Amino acid sequence: MNTKINLFSIIIFFFSFNSYSQQLLIDVIAEETCDCINKKNLNLEESSSNDLAATLTTCMFASYQTNIDKFKENEKLNFSDSKQMRGFGEKVGLSMVKYCPNFIIELGKMKDDFGSDEEEVESYESITGKIKLITSEKYLTIKLVEDSGKTTDFFLLNDFDNSYLITDKILKKDDKIEVYFYEIDLYDTKLNKFLPQKIISDIIKE
Repeated sequence: MNTKINLFSIIIFFFSFNSYSQQLLIDVIAEETCDCINKKNLNLEESSSNDLAATLTTCMFASYQTNIDKFKENEKLNFSDSKQMRGFGEKVGLSMVKYCPNFIIELGKMKDDFGSDEEEVESYESITGKIKLITSEKYLTIKLVEDSGKTTDFFLLNDFDNSYLITDKILKKDDKIEVYFYEIDLYDTKLNKFLPQKIISDIIKE
């Protein structure tokens, strides 16, 4: 009986400790994200929901990339898994309330679904072209051959209404699409510097 109780106690302790460790890491990312946002000196009342959401994404993923080696292999983000990405964002967002409550409150007042309604989509830049390749190495990436002939990479980092076209592998090579996007700086671990990248906010299949 005592053996069973002790074994049960060890199992409970293990899962509690693991959960506690994960929360500590989430707190670190939340605090670093808030520090990054604060350094940008945004005027929260005058900034659009797009500006706030893009700033949040930039700072959050910069912190994640800085701390990626602290995550266990099975806890690292799969950028093609929209459910996991959304869950991670929600956890960090909840923790951010402790460090930058004004930003979270202001963001909560706005629609920040990255193009979930028509007015939001129209405020982003867009490019039309044919899909050359879809890869899922570092990020889930669409290589698009623009109408001009130029090849451009677009990254999926956020969930939106039509993200299933990518995550469910509905889009295929040579499909013609219109991609709405915004740009943020992402840290390239190989080059050891931040580089501007195009982040998908919506996709329209033609």
